[in-house]
Amino acid sequence: EEQKQELPDNREIDGLLEQVDNLARRVGLRWETFTPMADEPQGFYARVPVQFSVSGDYHSIAVFFAKVGNLKRIVNIEDIQMGSAKEENGKLILKVSGVAVTYRFIEGGTEKKKG
Repeated sequence: EEQKQELPDNREIDGLLEQVDNLARRVGLRWETFTPMADEPQGFYARVPVQFSVSGDYHSIAVFFAKVGNLKRIVNIEDIQMGSAKEENGKLILKVSGVAVTYRFIEGGTEKKKG
C-alpha cells in the first residue's frame, strides 16, 4: 500500500493537482498554468508529465519545491525556467515554469513508447 502511494497504478492527476495546489497556496504562490500531458510508457511504469507555471517570490518558490519533494508520491521537477521579475508590494516576484513529472505503475507492462 505504501508503494502504491509512491507509484500508483493510475494517473490520479486530480488528487495530485489538489495536493500541489494546496502546497503552492500555503507558501504564497499563484498558479498560472497546470496542464497534464500524455503519458510516456517506459516498461513497467509510465512517466506522467504536467507542464506548470507559478509566480511568487524566490523563497516561496524554493519552499514549494522542497515540499513537493517531500510528497508521498514521486514527483520530479524538470526544465525549470525563472524570469519575468517584477516588484510587487516590496517583493521581487518571479514567474517559474517547468514540467512536474510523476509516475504510474503499468501492470504487466513491458511496452515502451515507439519513436
